[in-house]
Amino acid sequence: MLQTVPRYTICWLYIVSLLLGNPHFAQSQTVYKGCFEVTTDMTGLITHDSLTIDIGIEECYKQGYQFAGLQYGSRYWCSNDIAFLNSNRLTDASCDMDCSGNNQQKCGGAWRRSIYAIGR
Repeated sequence: MLQTVPRYTICWLYIVSLLLGNPHFAQSQTVYKGCFEVTTDMTGLITHDSLTIDIGIEECYKQGYQFAGLQYGSRYWCSNDIAFLNSNRLTDASCDMDCSGNNQQKCGGAWRRSIYAIGR
């Protein structure tokens, strides 16, 4: 037997989802910007034992950042600064390290970052 859900319950759930945000929305709006050489210090780099592209993007999104950078297979970096776009852009094949959480994905490389712009 199906039970009906009162309209105000559905409305309330919708409002809560708008207030809390939906990290999966960001992933659908995310744009790959390319593979960039890392020439600056490594401040803010976070290690994740089972990093995937989605995890890196979601972690940066939850913290309110506009960009996520994946590096060395198991590290990610978040930023609102677009200065990295002035650094040396490389071929996508230069970001050749498998993600620690999914060997079918590439998460940057040695001194290489796969950069994603996070949609809002």
